[in-house]
Amino acid sequence: HAGSIWYVDASGGADGNGVVWRYEPDPDETRGGTLEAFFVSADAPGADNPDNITLSPRGGIVCCEDNTNPEGTRLLGFTRDGASFEFARNRILIESALPGRPAIAPGNYRGVEFCGACFDPTGRWLFVNVQRPGVTFAISGPWARGPL
Repeated sequence: HAGSIWYVDASGGADGNGVVWRYEPDPDETRGGTLEAFFVSADAPGADNPDNITLSPRGGIVCCEDNTNPEGTRLLGFTRDGASFEFARNRILIESALPGRPAIAPGNYRGVEFCGACFDPTGRWLFVNVQRPGVTFAISGPWARGPL
């Protein structure tokens, strides 16, 4: 995927569940390049409005879902042949006040989306945020054992 430009239309596709696009520039710069719908979500279980796309140093694709699923929003991965899989699910439920953290209100945050997924320059760590209550996760591999 070197040289590819990736982007997401969160509400694209026939059912409005999202499309992951890949643009391959023409290496000779004589044509405009190729635009491909790499993944088109047919239903919410496949992907429910993906956005915030990032690539791992190994070419793996990660998207955050832009929805309010009460069962927990997801961080999605994609295989090289364009199939989606659930990588992580937001299960943040704070039942009582956190000691020393008065600004973080107890509540069910499972419907709050992941955002800002990115890998560190070494490719060892995937950083991702949950918008509210404002949590950042640092996730490590072993990435070589899977599609990311």
